[in-house]
Amino acid sequence: MLQFLSASGAGMATAMCVLILFDFRQYKSAQVFFFLLVAAIAHMLMPWIPVEYHEPSYLMQSFAAGLFCVSCFLIFYDGEKLPNWLLVLFFVSVGPPIIYHAFIIDTEHQEFFQLLMKVIPQYSEYALAAIGLRVLFASWGNDMVEARRRLRFGILLSSVALVWALISNNFGVGAPAFRLFVLNIAMIGLFILLFRGNSEIWGRPVLDDGLVVDGAVLEPTPIELNKSVEPVPSELEEKKADKQLQDLNKLIELMATGIYRREDVSLKILAEELKLPEYRVRAVINQNMDYRNFNEFIHDYRIKEAAERIQNEQDTPISNIALDVGYRSLSSFNRAFKKIMETTPTDYREQESG
Repeated sequence: MLQFLSASGAGMATAMCVLILFDFRQYKSAQVFFFLLVAAIAHMLMPWIPVEYHEPSYLMQSFAAGLFCVSCFLIFYDGEKLPNWLLVLFFVSVGPPIIYHAFIIDTEHQEFFQLLMKVIPQYSEYALAAIGLRVLFASWGNDMVEARRRLRFGILLSSVALVWALISNNFGVGAPAFRLFVLNIAMIGLFILLFRGNSEIWGRPVLDDGLVVDGAVLEPTPIELNKSVEPVPSELEEKKADKQLQDLNKLIELMATGIYRREDVSLKILAEELKLPEYRVRAVINQNMDYRNFNEFIHDYRIKEAAERIQNEQDTPISNIALDVGYRSLSSFNRAFKKIMETTPTDYREQESG
């Protein structure tokens, strides 16, 4: 039974690796997720691996928590740069164990080296798994991509299996068959989700020169978006396209009223104002306006207005403008402004006035 679960789980993970290869070069998130699956395969093949090769397999598995955390960042935080502290924590979780097993350490300070090389990395793995889960939940409500929202359920189940595998491996508790059974269920769910629409999951593709494609539109108009709508073959699809275009026009009219200036603005509030289900508003923002994240959508409207006011109202303090367009603090406004305009509000005003 154990070997059957091991082989079936590894086979499912291998099939997902093949699926991901089609997107491997274009998406960094796909690359990281690929190696996460490789670590999972190393874990699931343990019953088949000779004892003398268990140590290298354990080392490969030690990358799983870090790869899980990084993949969550890349998949669910579109285009966000990985924080330096996360990279340091990743190194702490995998670096010392590799050094420990590469060089046999047998000195009078053995207890100290055990703490430094094994215990601290183990707790770093737990921290990385917890951070990955926090990213998974924190960005859930703002996610506009339906395929990626579904993927979260599969990753959530996988993370439960990952945490249990970490505890089981580090403390030698739990039945291996049950651990593999949970991993198999997670692999089946992930495979179905990836097979249904993996190109929507990974984010914006990376160009050959390393730049991320940024297709977000600050102020879309119904006419421009209507030009991109191709003729549909069926009457049902045509009605669906017409309904979506109507939803789009309603949303654009609502945004023109300045609702984005509200500090508490959310997808739920927009849906209530439009008298539409949230999933339809989410589809319009994602499919017609090319936004993958609700915050990105709101920030673009706010920063566009702020940039115009900074340019035209030279005597108005930047802090006042930031509050007027919906930001609670100047620091959050500065971060959003620099990310979108690639300069600070102060420098932007000086450039425009000069």
